[in-house]
Amino acid sequence: MTEPLGKTQVTAGPGFSHPAPVALYPVRTDQYLEFDVEAAKPLVPDATYLAICLGCDVRPTFNVLKAYLRFRISEGPHQGTELYRAYRMQGRFIPGKGPGSGPRPKLKRSGDFFRMLSRVLNLPLNTKAHRVSYRELNGKLCRITTRTVKRDSKQQALLMHERYSVIHDVIGIEAG
Repeated sequence: MTEPLGKTQVTAGPGFSHPAPVALYPVRTDQYLEFDVEAAKPLVPDATYLAICLGCDVRPTFNVLKAYLRFRISEGPHQGTELYRAYRMQGRFIPGKGPGSGPRPKLKRSGDFFRMLSRVLNLPLNTKAHRVSYRELNGKLCRITTRTVKRDSKQQALLMHERYSVIHDVIGIEAG
């Protein structure tokens, strides 16, 4: 079994496809020293883009259920870049393996996720939250705005090479 020897910051050189610094994790094997390269998070300018919704994943993050709505930019020089938007969800996570375990999200009328879905999908005011699904956005071409994350979870400023982009808001559906 391989064990990591530690994390080393290395600036990307001509052999790397991403110009930002990457983290190398040395791993000891029987005959040689191997490096696992950690993928860099995408960084695009703050702007409005057309993007295709790829889907939604619900995962527990820091003991809170979050829905990660994933999009792929479909225009301009950043075409193909995948970004996400995290929404807090109510509900619980049932531990274990097999059927009956996993996340049990609840969509609340007061949550940002429901507000975004009702605005983008033009839902009536009396729509019940449990009747709405993110699947209505799946595969549709949407207009999104992005922002750059400049502070970490402890509100410390991130260095320039540590910054990354996320989706700020989904403005509306353009096609699909």
